[in-house]
Parts: sequence; structure tokens; C-alpha cells
Amino acid sequence: DLNLQAGDSSVLLDLVPKTTISDVIRNYNRLDAAFLLGVMEKTDEGFELLAAPASPEESEDVTGEHIGKVLQLCRNHYDSVIVDCPAMDVDERILEALRSADTTFVVTDLSVPAVRNASRLLKLLRKEGIARIEVVVNRYLKGQAATLEEVEKTLGCRIFWLFPNDFESTMESINRGTPLMRYNPRSAFARNIMEFVQKLQDPKAFPQYRGAKGLLGKAV
Repeated sequence: DLNLQAGDSSVLLDLVPKTTISDVIRNYNRLDAAFLLGVMEKTDEGFELLAAPASPEESEDVTGEHIGKVLQLCRNHYDSVIVDCPAMDVDERILEALRSADTTFVVTDLSVPAVRNASRLLKLLRKEGIARIEVVVNRYLKGQAATLEEVEKTLGCRIFWLFPNDFESTMESINRGTPLMRYNPRSAFARNIMEFVQKLQDPKAFPQYRGAKGLLGKAV
């Protein structure tokens, strides 16, 4: 969790982490694969979490060098590494993470302020040389005022995926601290996430489909 001042991944998982990235930094001279694996928080879902600092002021001690080494160790050990970054807060630490990423996903909804911010963020990331950026839309509803074509023209790229507006199921999952795939695997959002993962694993599986279909069943 690289939202270093306000990270809430542990809260979403109903965890009180025994260690965070701050513990890694305090013991940076000892940092190797064995040490890192020892401080990762194990979850019932089968993945491991390195939580954000417990207090915002601790984030000041984290540098880009720290992030680079942690991510390199993670890449050497895990099949997949997911980094949760803050929105519109791009500093040397976040750039270090994005430069090492295979794919960077920019998340937006279709409201005018959100699309404007996404456009600004994309320009910044491209200027910094971040490669392979994909845009995904959250809380997608058919028939919204801004069309996908208009948004894509503004952003200068095709939208990669559309996550549905399944507010009730998502909020229940968050408040219970239980991942949606376990709490309500038949919900629209859970099914959509499964399809999203399939597309990441095999982009040719859904060459046109990106998470939503029109009235006639065609990919949006």
C-alpha cells in the first residue's frame, strides 16, 4: 500500500497489521528477501500485504530508493505484485514504483472533474516516461452524459476496462472487511473482476469486450 499518508488497504481487509513499510525502512540495512517475507501480513485470501505507515508523519522517512529495493525483492519472490498508489499525488516514490511496473492503471469515473484530473495525470506520467498506461473506468453506468468516445478523445487513448456501479455489494464488502469475491461472488462487480483478471492473463480472450455490453449484447 503506497498511499503512505492515508493507506487503508489493511482496513478494507479488516486487519490490524503487526508491521508496516515503516518497519522495513527502520531496518533497511537488514532488508533482504527473508526479512521482507517476515514482515508481510498474511491474509486469509492467500495473498500478502505490506501495509502503509500507521501514522502520516512516518511516511516522510520513506524514499524512492526504499521503494525500489522493496519492489525488486517482491518481484523476485511473488508471481504478481499489485501496488496501490494515491490519486494525483505523484512524487519520487510513486514514480519509482511506476517505472518498475509492467502496467500502470489510471482509475477514473466519467464525471467531468474526474476525467479532467485523469487527463492531467496521464500527461504527467507520459512526460515522466512511464510506459504502458491503461485507463479503467470505475462506477460505469450506461447512458451517462459523457460518452466513452468523448472521454477517450479527451484522454487520448482507448479505455481498457469498465467496472460497473455495484455500490451496494461493494460497500457491504468494505464494511465487513471481506473481499467481494468471497462475500458475494455472484455480484455484478465480482463477475466483472473475474473477467478483468482473465483479460489481463490473456488479452486475446476478449479482443473487444471491456466489461460491459450494450442493449443488443455487443461489447461497448
